[in-house]
Amino acid sequence: MERTTVTFESGLLKKLRQLAVSKSTTISHLVNEIIWSHLFGKSKARNYRLDWHPEKGAIQPGVDVADRDALFEIMEKDR
Repeated sequence: MERTTVTFESGLLKKLRQLAVSKSTTISHLVNEIIWSHLFGKSKARNYRLDWHPEKGAIQPGVDVADRDALFEIMEKDR
């Protein structure tokens, strides 16, 4: 990793800080990702992390999980 100094237009650094905070990352990482994406059309590294939170439960009697429309009807009844 190399270091350099970059001068940003007025207000841009504030927007970068806000975006970095909203994405739980650093400004350096965010700027690197933006530049890679702009220059090469994609991110250098796509590190996705799925936060999996399984729930305990059981299929209710009369529910066909293969019938999407029926599932939506059942979910709408519970609202």
